Amino acid sequence: GAYGYDIENVGDITVGDNGVAIYSKRKSTGPSTVTSTGNITVGKYSVGIYGNEVQNSGNLNVGNSGTGIFSQGGNVDLTGGTITVGSDQAAAVYANGDGQTVTAHAGSDISIGDNSFGILVEKGAGSAGNKVVSNIAAINNLGNETVYIYSNDNRTGAQVINNTDLTASGSFNYGIYSAGEVINNSNINFGAGDGNIGIFSTHGGTA
Repeated sequence: GAYGYDIENVGDITVGDNGVAIYSKRKSTGPSTVTSTGNITVGKYSVGIYGNEVQNSGNLNVGNSGTGIFSQGGNVDLTGGTITVGSDQAAAVYANGDGQTVTAHAGSDISIGDNSFGILVEKGAGSAGNKVVSNIAAINNLGNETVYIYSNDNRTGAQVINNTDLTASGSFNYGIYSAGEVINNSNINFGAGDGNIGIFSTHGGTA
């Protein structure tokens, strides 16, 4: 039909390359909701959950150049489990709507392959900025050319709040790359390797 439905997943789903494990369109009354407690494994260039509002507490394993959760509207909450993504521009969470909040709660975890992203936020067509909040205790496995939080959103309300200790073992990593406001309350240890940047503020953002 023209509109989507709410989805609840409690099972395990495996999809190969160029596929989507769970897909939900927007409802006529607003964003649809996907709630997943199961384990999802997808291959290269694939998406684990494609939807709007997402609540995930299961494990997501994503191949190279894939996306764990893609959201075009509504909030994304990681309440448990681990999202593990491969290399080559993969992303654990990718959101590109308006007025969204992406929250990585304590008890969830993200593991990022080389040349990939943890949380990737781009601004949508509207005027309301998106917000990222990371409450994961620590991420200690940033390798090479990774970005933990990336946001090109410089609209009103765009904000990144980081409460996660970050440690890099390799080179050319960014802890936070943002065009909006950045509030960092945790330690960033990027002493190993070369060319690492803890916080990079661009397009008039503040940090």
